[in-house]
Amino acid sequence: LWAWAHERGIRTVHSYLPLGQEVDPLPFLRKAWAAGWTVVCPKTLENRQLENRILPHEQAVEAGKFRTRHPAEGCTTYHGPYDLIL
Repeated sequence: LWAWAHERGIRTVHSYLPLGQEVDPLPFLRKAWAAGWTVVCPKTLENRQLENRILPHEQAVEAGKFRTRHPAEGCTTYHGPYDLIL
């Protein structure tokens, strides 16, 4: 995935943060941060709405609804386009 994304000039990636036995995208996201890409993750709001926030690094997360994790308060809300959605 990294080679494919890198060859295509990906700069903004939207990703989930894993729960339980889900595939862990963090190794990919670590490479994205190192390459200077923008990483965006969702925060679950009331009525199952989502707010997409920029996750600047792996430690900028907090616990959310339904045992999820999401970018912490203070992380910038993102409204732009994505080059890749995981």
